[in-house]
Amino acid sequence: GLVIPGGESTTLNKLLKIKKLDEGIIEHSYKGLHLWGTCAGLIILANNLKLIELDIERNAYGSQINSFSSKIKFCNDNISVKFIRAPKIVNVGKNVDVLSVHNGDVIAVSNKNVFATTFHPEVTLDDTVYNYFTSRIRN
Repeated sequence: GLVIPGGESTTLNKLLKIKKLDEGIIEHSYKGLHLWGTCAGLIILANNLKLIELDIERNAYGSQINSFSSKIKFCNDNISVKFIRAPKIVNVGKNVDVLSVHNGDVIAVSNKNVFATTFHPEVTLDDTVYNYFTSRIRN
């Protein structure tokens, strides 16, 4: 599996193109490589690589100063996550499964071997979302 992390999606996209990693990711995704995009990684998977059908509003919750922590329900567990300049999923394609919703907003989705979250689980101590992703790879 490959995790495309949060960060600055414009910069990530430029680096992927310069090193031609975008082509490799797309090719390996079609061969079954499991992908997980968090925050900016979600934007890359949807808008740049076109590997999951989503419409996204970037920085939907505001600037860095508006970042927040929240409890969410994910895979029948209540976990704490951080939303840092998080995008908002405003439309989900017909073949995309919604995995988690928070305050009416879709925050986790999947489609075949592609998984995406608007939040940052990597800045918490909870490994629920990581366990979910690795179980997708094992299965």
